[in-house]
Amino acid sequence: MKKIIYYILLPLFIYSILTLVLYFSFCNNLNMAISSSISVVQGMAIIIGGFWAYRKFGWDKKCENIITLKASLMEYSYRHNLSASQYHKDGDVSGYKLRLLTDYNNLTQKIHLSYYVNSKLRNKIFDAIWLTIGNDAGENYNNIKENWNKFEQKLEEIYKDFDNIISL
Repeated sequence: MKKIIYYILLPLFIYSILTLVLYFSFCNNLNMAISSSISVVQGMAIIIGGFWAYRKFGWDKKCENIITLKASLMEYSYRHNLSASQYHKDGDVSGYKLRLLTDYNNLTQKIHLSYYVNSKLRNKIFDAIWLTIGNDAGENYNNIKENWNKFEQKLEEIYKDFDNIISL
């Protein structure tokens, strides 16, 4: 019952009052009052509809995109941890990187498609995931564990950035 009052009766009541006010202000000219009130209502509907559409489709899509990207990063981190544990068992770096290659490519595609994320944060994500699969681990891969620690630290920073974007 409240929705009927808010969405149907209240706008009709406001439109009637507006028409009466304009009727008396235009020296009892009903046609002028109706056409003026219609113009005012249409203008207000366009402005309110624009704000509603931005709120409904703009902000929600942005948050949904950020959450999806965060979930993808968490999934990639999980796959990285699984592959790293296998690396600790067998010591095969190429096997470690090969296991991550498909997940890396999928994540980079998602990052490129996430147009709500600014380029600075996007580059930060690329730099972070490069630490897992990149070739800058030093001779005989002696810096690989150091890279993995940096990866985890950068992920935490990225998650904080995501939370800041969503909380705005």
